[in-house]
Amino acid sequence: MSIIPTLILLFNNEQMTEFNPLIILKTSSLRLLGVVLMNFASYVEIALVQLHKAYLQLPLPVQKYFNSVATYANLDTLSPTALLGSLLLIIAATVSMSRWGSSIWGRNSTRISPFSSRQYEASVPTITDDDFSYITSQDLQEPSRTYDPQNRPVYTPSSVEDDLLLIKHKGATYPIRFPAYSIGEGKLQVRDVKERVAAVLDLPSGTKMRLVYKGRILKDDYAPCRDYNLKNQSEILCTVTEIPITSGDDSDGRSEDIQQEEQTKKKRNSKSKKNKKKKGSDPNLSPPASSSYTGSPRTASPSPAILRTPMDKLEAIANHFHDNILPVCKKFIKSPPTEEKKKQFEHAKLSEIIMNDALLKLDAVVTDGDDSARQRRKELVREAQAILHELDTANGRVYPQHYHKSIATSRLKLNQDDNRQNRQPSTITKDRMSTFEPVITIDGKGHLLGRLASTVAKQLLNGQKIVVVRCEALNISGEFFRAKLKYHAYLRKMTRYNPTRGGPFHFRAPSRIFYKTVRGMIPHKTARGAAAMERLKVFEGVPPPYDKVKRVVVPQALRVLRLKPGRKYCTVGRLSHEVGWKYQDVVARLEERRKVKGAAYYQRKKVARKQLSDAKASAKVDDKTKKQLAEAWFNIKQRMDWRRAASEKSADGAEKLVCV
Repeated sequence: MSIIPTLILLFNNEQMTEFNPLIILKTSSLRLLGVVLMNFASYVEIALVQLHKAYLQLPLPVQKYFNSVATYANLDTLSPTALLGSLLLIIAATVSMSRWGSSIWGRNSTRISPFSSRQYEASVPTITDDDFSYITSQDLQEPSRTYDPQNRPVYTPSSVEDDLLLIKHKGATYPIRFPAYSIGEGKLQVRDVKERVAAVLDLPSGTKMRLVYKGRILKDDYAPCRDYNLKNQSEILCTVTEIPITSGDDSDGRSEDIQQEEQTKKKRNSKSKKNKKKKGSDPNLSPPASSSYTGSPRTASPSPAILRTPMDKLEAIANHFHDNILPVCKKFIKSPPTEEKKKQFEHAKLSEIIMNDALLKLDAVVTDGDDSARQRRKELVREAQAILHELDTANGRVYPQHYHKSIATSRLKLNQDDNRQNRQPSTITKDRMSTFEPVITIDGKGHLLGRLASTVAKQLLNGQKIVVVRCEALNISGEFFRAKLKYHAYLRKMTRYNPTRGGPFHFRAPSRIFYKTVRGMIPHKTARGAAAMERLKVFEGVPPPYDKVKRVVVPQALRVLRLKPGRKYCTVGRLSHEVGWKYQDVVARLEERRKVKGAAYYQRKKVARKQLSDAKASAKVDDKTKKQLAEAWFNIKQRMDWRRAASEKSADGAEKLVCV
């Protein structure tokens, strides 16, 4: 073990003949190595002592086996110093060949780099012009790396992908690109997206569009897209709406509304900018300098043209009628559906569209004494009435030409009466319908919840008794998931001071959900509202005796007429089942039984009707009997007219629910 102290002593007594940094580095390295070897020698000595003790504790046969191996390898003839020196040489060779050893023994203390020389150079290397190469445009277009055997692609700053938005419109997807990171930094606004969409779809200026992302409408044009959680490769639904036709009063105040909207948007934009300055921006999200968005600010989209004169309004209505409504009506008149139920539905839908989009809008146009405008309006009204008459003829029901005009006039009077502020009860009873049904049974299937509730609430306040069946088939516009989230939020609401008795009481049944919706539209805490709520009955399914009563629908609340095709909707029954209603299966079984019974009854009724018609055709009646039957029918009809007049006189002042 005397070799290690001898080496350390030699290291410490080394004399330096001249000042050389290389010699100083060697000396310090050797001293450090001597200290390391001293520590290692002490560790090896302790390890050998412990190893010798462990060897003595081994069994005798094992010791004899080790002795025979040592004799065979001639290890017993070597001294311990020779063995330790051999071990140290092996360790030193291993360390010197490793990277750690090269950092100690090498002339450079830094790591070996493929771009530097392996030989140490005391002086600074000389650099010539041959060491440089310039990148040309050809190298940028076709990059190549001769030293890379795998020919990997070179990633340049221009390879950063732009922000991509996928616009879906009428079943097609349009990819629209924006500068990279413009969405994440809040530089891209909603109006920028709308302008780019209008350019891609080639829409005329002033066209209104609506962008929807995950159920949220992008309303604020000056809001950043990231406020609506937009990100790269987001899918946005785009719907293009037509310019609404406004009356004279609406067009006069249009400019003021636009100015107010612009002022509110400017204030909102300034507030959002202040909040952004306070929050600051994340440096990790900032793009490179070459890909930063430096576009000029865009101007606001021009407002749609305002229809000023009555003739302009009439021409707009005529264009809409001839382009959109008339082709569909002509198709129905030429080839009506063969199925009776579908034919009745299409007829009712087209009649309602003509009534709302043509006749009522024509009645709302004020001509202001313009004879040409009045004549044009009369021509359009006659044309619409003629189309309605053709629809009725194709459907198998013929009405007089003035029938639809009278209905439109009565509806317009009802709307005018609703808008009056100071009206007397006598004028209401004269203008409105003077009779109403004792009880009206409404089939709730296919109706929108809110629209049907508003109509029912109004009729209840007017004194009409209403029964609503099949409440589980009512529809709610929008996704089911959002409706479920809203209802769960409603279930979490409670009264703090008395949660068990203070309410609100969370109903799960579909009928109770509809009942509470109607109650929210009625002053139910007053005597008038409480009396109105007593006139309402709601049921799941169609229980007796309402299964044998004629059921009606409310056209202005039907989903197929009010909700645009392709829009998502859900049913109240599914929502109730998800939040705790337990009778969905029971109601479904009862409805299946009712439908089977109804089909059997309908078949029996058809057979009986056919037998009656055959009996009438084959019956032989003489002239005397025919005369007696005619007199009896005249007396019955006269009595029915007297009773109808008496009922109208007694029920004067009430209102009737209009169901087509």
